[in-house]
Amino acid sequence: QSHGAMAKGHMCPWTLSLAVYLLVVVDILNCRVVVNAAVKDSLSEDAELDPVQRLLQQISSGKKRGDLLIYNRVPKSGSSSMQEYVDVLSKQLNYGAVHFVLPPGLICPESALPCLHNNSHVTHPDPRDLKALISHLASLPVKQKNSKRTLVDYHFRFVNFSAAGEAQPVYMNTVRDPVDRIISQYFYARYGPRPMQKKRHVIQSFGELPIEACLQLYRNCSCTGDCTAPEALRCTRGLCQDLYHNFNTQLLHFCTWGSPSCSTKDRTALQEALRNLHEQYDAVGVLEDMATSMQLFEAVLPAYFEGITALGKVSARKNPQKEGPSPEAVQELYRLNALDLEFYQQAVALLKKRHALAVASPARQALREAMRSPA
Repeated sequence: QSHGAMAKGHMCPWTLSLAVYLLVVVDILNCRVVVNAAVKDSLSEDAELDPVQRLLQQISSGKKRGDLLIYNRVPKSGSSSMQEYVDVLSKQLNYGAVHFVLPPGLICPESALPCLHNNSHVTHPDPRDLKALISHLASLPVKQKNSKRTLVDYHFRFVNFSAAGEAQPVYMNTVRDPVDRIISQYFYARYGPRPMQKKRHVIQSFGELPIEACLQLYRNCSCTGDCTAPEALRCTRGLCQDLYHNFNTQLLHFCTWGSPSCSTKDRTALQEALRNLHEQYDAVGVLEDMATSMQLFEAVLPAYFEGITALGKVSARKNPQKEGPSPEAVQELYRLNALDLEFYQQAVALLKKRHALAVASPARQALREAMRSPA
């Protein structure tokens, strides 16, 4: 049984700290989470519309451009499989597919995802960098030889194109149970199907302790957050630092690059990530329910994903089998990733709501035509 299944049904994490559920209404019997009032009150009216009708209105008004889809993929959340689907569908539907590890012109350490800028602590981009990045991405559909539409994917935060005076692209993403994601990332970095040099570098830099030993070290060194306080760093000697840094990073992919609200992993960042999830993202899937996710992608993003439900499963990269942490350690990981857990639960609820509206939308054909029309 996966940790995600335990979080969603068979072992709801009620033993976690009460702080996990601050500002969240929890239905204990069903493990349901609803959008907290602070976020819900700040949403625009169209955020709650049928997602097909909403995107059609935004493209028709020029607020969004249907010829550019950005998938700022969360690591270890199904993005390798999604890239396989995109490579097939881009040929069938005649659009360009551009895969980046990071957006062009940006560099960051492997332990600092989502990449912030040139190091893990720079969160406020130089306006010139932001404008140059947006200009480059905005021009990609024009540069495609045989298509006027382009899907671009990379690991990065949400980029607000309107800040540079550009129309917003269409946005999508996929998320995963935060504890499953962190465990997968930890093993992938050390033992996954990737260059041996990179695996050696991670092991030399951060060690290869079992996750339970990392958590014990976290407690012994009185760590908090990412365990970056000078005394805590000296105590851990850098061991497991990539694990600690990865705490609560899923929500950061939905936080706006350069926003002061997203400079630290706290409830303010969570609020912004949730607002963007509802207002800026047109379709967000969930790895644990890819059947529903693919139906949503097909309905809301037909110019890019029509036919995905007929493709079946693709072969994705898998980590070697490693013994996972104990149930007690898993519960501790949920506690340490309380913000990501809250974000994930709300993304799951939003997927169900949007899916029900999208598959029954009377605007699907009109959206299909609008997205395939020349920009």
